[in-house]
Amino acid sequence: MNLQNKESSQNLIKTLVVLFFSLVAISFFLNLTSSYFQVKYWKERSNMPKIRQIPPFSLIRSDGVTITERELKGKVWVADLIYTHCPGPCSTESLRMSQLQSILGKLEGVRLVSISIDPEMDNAQALRKYAEGFHADPTFWYFLTGNSQSIQDFVFKGLALGMGENPQDKRQTEGRFYHSTQFVLIDQEGFIRKYYDGLNQKTPKDLSIDILLLLQEASKNNKGT
Repeated sequence: MNLQNKESSQNLIKTLVVLFFSLVAISFFLNLTSSYFQVKYWKERSNMPKIRQIPPFSLIRSDGVTITERELKGKVWVADLIYTHCPGPCSTESLRMSQLQSILGKLEGVRLVSISIDPEMDNAQALRKYAEGFHADPTFWYFLTGNSQSIQDFVFKGLALGMGENPQDKRQTEGRFYHSTQFVLIDQEGFIRKYYDGLNQKTPKDLSIDILLLLQEASKNNKGT
């Protein structure tokens, strides 16, 4: 091999070595950056302050069983407002709840709770029929009703959501009631931790992640005691 070819070969080797270590450095940097943003994402995601505590309540499940805050203590639960003859957003809300039920797969320590705001129309039979239409598992997804005052107290003072009756000229198109379409995430101690858009397609996925984070949070707290 002549001197020129030898130098060319050495330069090629040097170039390949430099390129190799450059790729290693870039790969390390990308992994480090990715890890940083993943940690940052999960820290931000798990930062769910305790907004307010649900006060005592007593409502009736579609099977006639009385449900109070004591029955849900120790569980993560998601609440929303519906009524069975709603011509507006209720069916979309219930579809999102059904999707959430499918994602969670009846996860132990979790419940879904839909509250009817029309106790006059939504008796036990009406609620059960409505629930069946969304394949609701009655042991996992509760449909609750009660007297008007109990429902209003729970909605206003407990969930901090809005609801009311529409004027007569709007009822034919918008239904008897208007109400918030927010989903409310409540932790094992009865504290509201987050609100979600109940009509958004991303909500079931987002909620399922945050539910798992709350379960993990409780697990860590229990280990620390």
